[in-house]
Amino acid sequence: MPKTPLSFYLHMIAVAVIVFALGHFFYHDKDSSGSVSTSVAQKESVYDRVIRTGIIRCGYMVWKPWMVVDPNTKEFSGLNYDLVNQLAANLGLKIEWTQEVLPGQQVTALQSGKIDMVCTAEGPFDAAAGKYIDYSDAIVYQPADAYVRADDRRFDSNFMALNDPNVKISVMDGDLTFVLAKKFFPKATLHQLPQSADPAQLMLDVVTGKSDMIIMDPPTIEYFTKDNNLVLRKVPASEPFALYPNMFSVNKGEDKFLNMINITLESFRNTGELEILLKNYETCTTLFYRPAKSYQPPAQ
Repeated sequence: MPKTPLSFYLHMIAVAVIVFALGHFFYHDKDSSGSVSTSVAQKESVYDRVIRTGIIRCGYMVWKPWMVVDPNTKEFSGLNYDLVNQLAANLGLKIEWTQEVLPGQQVTALQSGKIDMVCTAEGPFDAAAGKYIDYSDAIVYQPADAYVRADDRRFDSNFMALNDPNVKISVMDGDLTFVLAKKFFPKATLHQLPQSADPAQLMLDVVTGKSDMIIMDPPTIEYFTKDNNLVLRKVPASEPFALYPNMFSVNKGEDKFLNMINITLESFRNTGELEILLKNYETCTTLFYRPAKSYQPPAQ
């Protein structure tokens, strides 16, 4: 059997070295700290990015009293604004209010990767969104009731008379107002506003007669009537149409990040910080439904 020339072995060694070098070049690089990381590694999770940068990027929906943006100064305020900033401070993190999210655009905004969490006026308004995003524990609950002009008593003794083509209901595209109106009053005529409209316009359209009714939560109605010195009256009913939690939302599967938020939120509730904050936004009436406590004091 003939011997293999030495040059063949040297050639094979050279090829192996080249292959190894190319593999190292394409599959490894160095991060800013100089440590080696794999380019084909899994995408950085929201939790890991937040811990690395110290910043939570918030998307926000402008809806008083949850989130308010001053049209002149562009300064932010509101219940969720105060809450989220304090939660971040308790975690030793900072909040970046990255972009406004229009009603119905929460899934798209989160999947874009530009924000880590929808931080204001959020909740599971459309059950189908649960296929794509996850929600935090409830901060508060808000009932959805029917409101009409102060002098309009057509529906007091016949609530379902609202379900009529001659009745116009104010709704906003992609918002809970639209979802509930379609669900409970499919025969009524919808007076639709675009997602970019000021939420106050929904109530103004009822006051001015452009529509007859709106389905809304008490905090929104309370602040609207106070700001505009106008009155809307709740149609008498034995119970609200629905109760929806005020929550945060994140991309599906970001469990570590969501757990961190929930733990901090639970601490915020148990130390009484949340109750103090809620009372700052309640005037003479109790506007927010508190979640039940997760514990009971020992029997005396």
